[in-house]
Amino acid sequence: MRNGCVQKANFEDAWDVGQHLRRGDYDELYAATGTDPVHTVVKSFEAHPESCYIFRWDKNDAPLAIWGCVPAFVNGLAVPWMVATPDAMRYPREIITISREFTKEWNDQYPLLVNYVDARNKISIRWLKSMGYSFIQLHAEYGFAKIPFWEFVRINPCVHQHS
Repeated sequence: MRNGCVQKANFEDAWDVGQHLRRGDYDELYAATGTDPVHTVVKSFEAHPESCYIFRWDKNDAPLAIWGCVPAFVNGLAVPWMVATPDAMRYPREIITISREFTKEWNDQYPLLVNYVDARNKISIRWLKSMGYSFIQLHAEYGFAKIPFWEFVRINPCVHQHS
């Protein structure tokens, strides 16, 4: 049996995680958008709330991580995302296991998952590699801060799209 608790996310969860972000996630969101990272997390949740989940160690604990996957305007492409609090780092095995399940589910639905990660965010880069993402291009001047971000993808060529 898996330890921890996965639940559908709500607005309050997005706000709570946003207010307690890991430094790497906080810096990445600000560098990409130039706006308050709390609002970026909330806007990410609001973009596709039905795909958003949280991880808590116990069902009554504060959320430790929030993630989702936003379908893009291009058929078959979606944008996965995840941010966490510093306390989430106490549960790496559980978060890796949960992340793999969701990544597989998303990639079964969308043949191309794509997003960007701050090149300074080593924890997220290590996590993405463990999820099977490939890093395809380093953008030297990405986002608001014009700093290096990696573009990453996960491709599932076996997905059959239904029109």
